[in-house]
Amino acid sequence: MPLRLLGYAVRIWERHRLDHPRSVKLPFILPIVFFQDQDAWRYSPQLSDLLDLPEDLEDAWTVRLPRFNHEIPNLSDLALEPLGQHVSLRVLVQVMRAVLLPDSRQAIETGLAALADLARSPDEATFLRTCLTYLFNAGNDLDSEAVFEILSKVQVRELKTEAMTIAETLIAKGRQEGRGEGQRQTLLAVIEMRFGPLPEWASRRVRLATDADIDRWMPHLLDATSLDDLLRS
Repeated sequence: MPLRLLGYAVRIWERHRLDHPRSVKLPFILPIVFFQDQDAWRYSPQLSDLLDLPEDLEDAWTVRLPRFNHEIPNLSDLALEPLGQHVSLRVLVQVMRAVLLPDSRQAIETGLAALADLARSPDEATFLRTCLTYLFNAGNDLDSEAVFEILSKVQVRELKTEAMTIAETLIAKGRQEGRGEGQRQTLLAVIEMRFGPLPEWASRRVRLATDADIDRWMPHLLDATSLDDLLRS
């Protein structure tokens, strides 16, 4: 994680140099990784801990190692009371906690309750949609009937309208992805019937196939002379 964060910071600084070529100093960046878990963060936040430095050189070279680390606040331990005036941040923490609940129905209901205040503010429309999308993706094991049954009980009109729209979009997307996966499985079965067990490259090619690939291959399933002829077309 510290290496990834350092990469992000370097890209920001490089962009700053391009946009402000006369700037002498770089903007300050405070790297923070928010996480939520009942257990403590298991990885070192120190970049230097990723470096393979021989033990007998540590004392001599420690001062020359890049000093970069990040903060790791655990949202599970974060008190909500101090966030009273910061509605967006408080709601975000509540939604992120909600998705950890083991029951998807309870997770969505709890998250929607937290979003009620946010829905009443027109200025937070984009943030509301982001939170709703995150929330519904976390409850993706619920069928559409269960989701809409939950939404039917939402009292805040603005929240219900936005939630219904996002839920319908995600459900339609899921159905489309499901159809695509079904086509891939059918395609694999037919190809194996024609050409026998598939080599790894062919299985991977089909698994990663786009809808356009599938549409191009389907008419040639019966007349292709070889696996290579079919999948490399």
